[in-house]
Amino acid sequence: MAHLRPLPDPEPRSAALIQSVDRAISVLEILAKRGRAGITEIAEELGVHKSTASRLVSVLENRGLVVQLGMRGKCALGFGIARLGPREPAAERAREGA
Repeated sequence: MAHLRPLPDPEPRSAALIQSVDRAISVLEILAKRGRAGITEIAEELGVHKSTASRLVSVLENRGLVVQLGMRGKCALGFGIARLGPREPAAERAREGA
């Protein structure tokens, strides 16, 4: 049997990018679960500083995945989230046997 070498640890920058993606997805999951949440609530649930949560929300907002609601700073999922779903309803796909 061949001996497998362990994979090298990812570069620190790559690990940070992976962590950022994971946190951004977590923000979307929090908003999907709660409906709306403020930066402080998001930061507490993620276990990060408010500035980190704010940057994550800002990036997601720029992509249309999150919207800020009014002056109180609450966030919710944006209409851009629909772009990530299937283009045809699941019932149609099931009829076609896909």
